[in-house]
Amino acid sequence: WVEGAAIQLILGQGSLPAPSYLPHQRVVDFSSYRQKVLSGLDDGAVGTAIFSAAVADYQPTQVYPGKLPSGQQLTLSFEQTPKVIREVRATHPKLNMVTFKYEENRTHQELMAIARERSREYQLVVANRGEEFIEYGEQVGWLVENNKPEEQVISKPAIAKAVLERVASWL
Repeated sequence: WVEGAAIQLILGQGSLPAPSYLPHQRVVDFSSYRQKVLSGLDDGAVGTAIFSAAVADYQPTQVYPGKLPSGQQLTLSFEQTPKVIREVRATHPKLNMVTFKYEENRTHQELMAIARERSREYQLVVANRGEEFIEYGEQVGWLVENNKPEEQVISKPAIAKAVLERVASWL
């Protein structure tokens, strides 16, 4: 937005409020997020999409409206959610996509292997893992592009700036 790009933020319920001057929409659950993303790309006007959301990998198989009475024994069942970035790639093969990959209990080498594999399909992968956050006390991101050396970036502002610089270089 600062650089003059037309943007549209899609925010979940737990997100910080967006500044009033930024175009944004709120979604309440996975289904509304998925629908908003897919329908927002249908007109072909979007050239680059940044998928920084930590979208749930699972959702309850049944959602009950309101409060359940106390004293019940409950069993929760979950189903896997579709991977929105895969659906977007399948329906918009020319769209520039930035995806994020977060892992825990993986080595740095395992994270880089996952990110390298993903970078074959998406223009940029921002990979990070919980163990590096603990080590540095800041968010650590690895920018991974196909056939380029990975770049370590430390702190959320620096990661955001580096991602935008990469996106600008594609234009």
